[in-house]
Amino acid sequence: MRVVGLPDLSSMAPEQRAETQPVFAHIRGTCKRVRGFNQFGLIELTFGILRGPHRGLHTVWIEPHVLLVQRRRSA
Repeated sequence: MRVVGLPDLSSMAPEQRAETQPVFAHIRGTCKRVRGFNQFGLIELTFGILRGPHRGLHTVWIEPHVLLVQRRRSA
């Protein structure tokens, strides 16, 4: 799936939003493999950030409307 937008984080506390916003911004425009779905219809994405203050392994739950199905190109 290609992440084409950012979720609405306005209901989060400012401290949480300051930590979460850069992680979502990092994956915007990239393709990620879907790891699963939850009971609310959110999609689980797991990925790593290699450098910077947010480096490490991350798991996010994201709304389907900010994702686009990306088909694999055949060789």
